[in-house]
Amino acid sequence: MLKTYEEAVSYIHSRPRLRKETTQKRILNLLAKLGNPQHEVKSVHVVGTNGKGSVVAYLLNMLQGIGKRVGTFTSPFMIRFNERISINGQPIPDADLLAIVNQVKPIVDEIDDTNAEMGPSEFEVLTALMYLYFAQQKLDLAIVEAGIGGETDSTNVDDNSIMTIITTIGMDHMKLLGNTITKIAHTKAGIIKPNTPTIVGKLPSKALAEVETVAATKSSPLTIMGKDYTVKIDNQHHFDFSSLRMDIFRIKTNMLGKFEMEDAGIAIAAFTKLNKLEFKLKDKEVKAVIKAEIQQTKWIGRMEVINSNPLTIIDGAHNVPAIKSLKESLSDYANRQIDLVMAVFADKQYQQMLDILESMPNVNLYLTSFVPDENRKVADFSFVDESKVKYAANWMELISELELQNYNDKQKLIVITGSLLFISEVRKYLLEN
Repeated sequence: MLKTYEEAVSYIHSRPRLRKETTQKRILNLLAKLGNPQHEVKSVHVVGTNGKGSVVAYLLNMLQGIGKRVGTFTSPFMIRFNERISINGQPIPDADLLAIVNQVKPIVDEIDDTNAEMGPSEFEVLTALMYLYFAQQKLDLAIVEAGIGGETDSTNVDDNSIMTIITTIGMDHMKLLGNTITKIAHTKAGIIKPNTPTIVGKLPSKALAEVETVAATKSSPLTIMGKDYTVKIDNQHHFDFSSLRMDIFRIKTNMLGKFEMEDAGIAIAAFTKLNKLEFKLKDKEVKAVIKAEIQQTKWIGRMEVINSNPLTIIDGAHNVPAIKSLKESLSDYANRQIDLVMAVFADKQYQQMLDILESMPNVNLYLTSFVPDENRKVADFSFVDESKVKYAANWMELISELELQNYNDKQKLIVITGSLLFISEVRKYLLEN
């Protein structure tokens, strides 16, 4: 019996991060021994290479805006571990997390003792904890963010799923998902449930073709960005949403970046479809909720303004597709000189990321490192060509120096990007200092 919250979190982290065999047999075995709590959870699944967190945040706000009690399962956390399992934006209380870990741990211990190969991984244990907690809390709906995969993802279990959302598909986690966009799309699309609707964001043509093929085999009706709904950017803070059912003009968002407005559009398409299926609100009420709740939505670490003097933005662009989106968003600041700081994990396509950033004429690029809290290596930038970019081993000293140099300079912008773990550490440091 674990006695403290800290012991509970340490126990979760003590589980193996990855298992050699990608399979659902371990999570299904664990859930069965817990009484299959996932059967009691009505859910919306969100899968994709990037944009999952923002789509979850927008959709959560709109559902809260019509009085629903909604659980969210997301990763990674930005401030505190408990964020990963939340209800209406409130992370699971320490006492509740301790209680459900003490429910699950004896069962996991028994599995380890009787058949070590069936011992669940860290993410599988966390997924089981989520379903158990959400079933106990009797929610109206859960928004469940998938892990890396789709078809064999730990969240892709027989819960009471009513919708799938596929945000984006790009080249990331190729060792696990496949080395082509078609293979990655096939794996991601594996989370589509039979006879349930699927909302699709802006996908490359080959990825979309694969999603359409998988959806057809499962009789899942698709709602596709650019075909069934559109997002038109007006300016840095306003966009229009149009679908076959309704048009909504001048929607305001406080989150910066074109990709954020596209994420909001995906969430709006999901919300309007859910309303048609579940809630039956009148169009006038739906539009009012959308306009009010999109404007109020915040998602930390995505084009987030963390300081106004000098203007400092943090953005968790941790792979090539996200860096491309970041470059597009920074085009709004073409009249400023940008000091951009990046640190990423070694298993990312960081040379391609560097090439994209180096192509921006108004960017001074600084590379750095950080200490990960898991068994992954950070990209070593210490041997870069310093005629093109600068390297600093200590990111705290680097960022502090840039903030001091650019104080009161209205023509400068500091952007800090890369691994979400790095971004979370930077965010905490800047807010404390």
